[in-house]
Amino acid sequence: MSDEDERWLSLVGSHGRRLYLTPGDTRAEAVLASRGAVYPRSNALWRAALGLREWDVIVDVGCNYGEMLAEVVAPRGSRVLAYEPSSAVLPALRRTIGELPFLVELREVALSDRSGTAQFIVDETWSGRSSLEAGAAGESHRVRTETVELTTIDAELADWAGGSICMKIDVEGHDLRVLAGAMQALRRASAAVVMVEILHLPIEQILQLATEWRMYVADRETGALVRLPAHGTEAASALLESRWIYEQDALLCHGDVSPDGLDDEEGALAAFVRAVDAATTAREIAADEVSPAAALLEREIDAMRRTLSWRITAPLRAIRRAIGRD
Repeated sequence: MSDEDERWLSLVGSHGRRLYLTPGDTRAEAVLASRGAVYPRSNALWRAALGLREWDVIVDVGCNYGEMLAEVVAPRGSRVLAYEPSSAVLPALRRTIGELPFLVELREVALSDRSGTAQFIVDETWSGRSSLEAGAAGESHRVRTETVELTTIDAELADWAGGSICMKIDVEGHDLRVLAGAMQALRRASAAVVMVEILHLPIEQILQLATEWRMYVADRETGALVRLPAHGTEAASALLESRWIYEQDALLCHGDVSPDGLDDEEGALAAFVRAVDAATTAREIAADEVSPAAALLEREIDAMRRTLSWRITAPLRAIRRAIGRD
């Protein structure tokens, strides 16, 4: 082993690609112990997003040591972009990227909803808690602050003509600002999916995202994706607090991509209730938490069907479904 190799910890993950890690970082030790999957359900959700289609552009925002980048199978001609501002992980990340079997454009900047500079808090105890947000670092962790360049996805892809884009955002509380700074590019996309952390978002913000996007959450055991209806605060809250759904991350879908092909709200609600019923029947462990959510959503479906606006627009939905079948 060379002196250069001794600068880092390293492992070959289940994907067969080598990751390099910074000694002294407890997150690096967790990555090593888990073979690159500290949060295996998040890795699985990212693989599900990548597998929805062949993507023209793949973006990893807040890539840390590159575990999610290592999951990528880049189609020929696709563009892969990686964003990481933390000097604590960048030397190891550069080497990981250098050994990947596809080209990665690494940008050593922070993403937000504006351009300029900002103070970035580096968590030297657990590198994954480094953030632009002051409250993200662990209370007893060693931290330091460094000035970083800020930019937006819209600025980075200003010359992008459009196509399909798959993006992962994991920036410890700054996720919605990054998303806001990407909306022009995402609106130009013919198909888009964004994996975003929702764990610490208020239920009102989660429902707002579910209104603006087709939002999918994952069954903890099977990994199956279920659309979260943008309807019913109490029911959605019960769902996200249950032990059935993986509450850490969600997929936001737009345009010509859909895991289940259900685009109308009634269909999404009905499919969700069916999925909850099936999960409750199969696994009693979640019954106490999940069954009330299903019952609440069934009442929401009935209430929605009784509204005047729903009855008036029924012919338009029928035409849309008929066109979709053709």
